Parts: sequence; structure tokens; C-alpha cells
Amino acid sequence: MRDVRYNHTRYLIKKGYIKEFSQIFETIPKSTFQLDIGVNYRRMSRMIEDLGTITITEIYKMSNVLEIEFLSLLSLITREHNRYRNSKKASGKQ
Repeated sequence: MRDVRYNHTRYLIKKGYIKEFSQIFETIPKSTFQLDIGVNYRRMSRMIEDLGTITITEIYKMSNVLEIEFLSLLSLITREHNRYRNSKKASGKQ
């Protein structure tokens, strides 16, 4: 049975309240999400910590589970990844 929190998360994404990938996990526990996309907990943690490791296939799986467009999810991931990269450059770390 599908977790009802996905409906709420999809609504928040579509209305623009969720602007970055990690904000999804304020509504849906990563343990629930990782089971539904078919990855282990450790892999899910790595994806969240380093967005650059997420594969196209994983993005498709996540967008299907969330029932949102692939490009919408890709946009959330890209926005957060770019913000993180820019903050590392500003602090002098690379």
C-alpha cells in the first residue's frame, strides 16, 4: 500500500514549497523512500550526502514513486547540488 505522505509531498513539490531534494525527507522518512525505490539505506544516505552520485535510473525510480515529472525532480536535485557546490567554492574548499 502506498504511503499517503507521498500525496502531500507531491502537492508541496508542485506548489513550489519544496525547492530542493533534501526537503522531501522532511515529509517522507528516507527509510520509507529507500524501500520504495529499491535501494538500501546506505545507498540512500550516500545519495543525500552527495547528489552527484545519483544515477538517471534512480531519478526515474524516485520520480515514479513520487508521481512527479522526471524533470521536476531533476530540477530539485540540480538546484541543491549547485547551491552546495557554490558554497564550497565560496568557502575555498573544492
